[in-house]
Amino acid sequence: MLVLALSLLSFKSLADDAKASLKSAEVTEEQAKTAIAFVEALNKQNVDDIANFFDLIDFGGLVISKIDTEANIKRALAQQYRTTEFARTFIQSSFILPQQASATFKYRGPVKTELFGNRPMVRLDHSDGGHEFMLLFFNDANKIIDLFYASKGGIVSDSVAGTTQLLLPTQNRFIARLLGKEENSKETTAKFVKMLTLRNQGKFPEVLELIQTLPESIQSHRAIVELEVLIGQNVSDESYMNALGKLNTYFGDDPSTSFMLIDYHVTVGDNESAAKSVDKAIEFWGEDAALINLKANMLYLLGDNKAAIEQAKLGIAKEPNFEDLYWTLIALQDLEGDFENLTTSFREVKTRFNQNLTPQDVLDAGTAESYLASDEFKKVLAAGEF
Repeated sequence: MLVLALSLLSFKSLADDAKASLKSAEVTEEQAKTAIAFVEALNKQNVDDIANFFDLIDFGGLVISKIDTEANIKRALAQQYRTTEFARTFIQSSFILPQQASATFKYRGPVKTELFGNRPMVRLDHSDGGHEFMLLFFNDANKIIDLFYASKGGIVSDSVAGTTQLLLPTQNRFIARLLGKEENSKETTAKFVKMLTLRNQGKFPEVLELIQTLPESIQSHRAIVELEVLIGQNVSDESYMNALGKLNTYFGDDPSTSFMLIDYHVTVGDNESAAKSVDKAIEFWGEDAALINLKANMLYLLGDNKAAIEQAKLGIAKEPNFEDLYWTLIALQDLEGDFENLTTSFREVKTRFNQNLTPQDVLDAGTAESYLASDEFKKVLAAGEF
């Protein structure tokens, strides 16, 4: 009981301290070292090692400060956030990749953001070419207390608080506050309760149908749009794209959604909007090689190969070991007929990444077909470089 009482008394101080940490302006040397060690633990994929980098009591304080419920429920939640079971579940669901997944976490250094000041940034590189970015938030004890994900456009504690709130016995109070007096009704509240039940049962198509029966004024709430995006991912590609379309309609100008919307714009063939989203993402996350590679590809789709080449070179200069950029550059040089520089690019790939490329490898990659028919390639082939 004493622990619970102390936890309740410390809610406000924990939340205030944690919120202050979220607004910190600088990345300290200790935070950078911890971020590097954190990435090493992520790549080893050991749940307990990863959990050691977190202060989940402070994280719980942040979550609880955002929940509108009774004091006794907050006490129970505080106790839950102290358990090993919660820590393992949180880490497992947040950071442990599926066994068949091939991906690497990398520390990319501090990035200056308008929303959060300077933050340590971690990038997740999937073997299929996809990427995820996250910002880390530390407390004074140099423990991680929150994260911001590019693909979700939000703070993790906000997401956990929203989900938790909807599962509590006092959920009706939260729903009423979310919807406002004019939009709230017994019928609407009943739909929310039913949606939560269906979601917990994994009946995602039924949840999506209920969301789409809500009044337009409710469907346009950020929380509801994000819920539809999440549910749409579990229904079909079409449902996911439709939900992203709503996110674009209502919140497309918000910098936090830029990364989420790149694929949407490309899928619907709006390359100009996709390029703008990439620019916004770079503005938010900094000139990271993965984003620069996206920009180079968008410039290609917009027909500006020369500008695309310059972006690829910029990305390589910033992160020389980012292999995808070399293949982007090679493809662009092939399109431009710049075969001498393409030979230089191939040499760099072979030496930097220890690849013994053959003409068939180049043909299979589909990035330099014109090069293979060129006099430059015949000269390189005669010199025994392939």
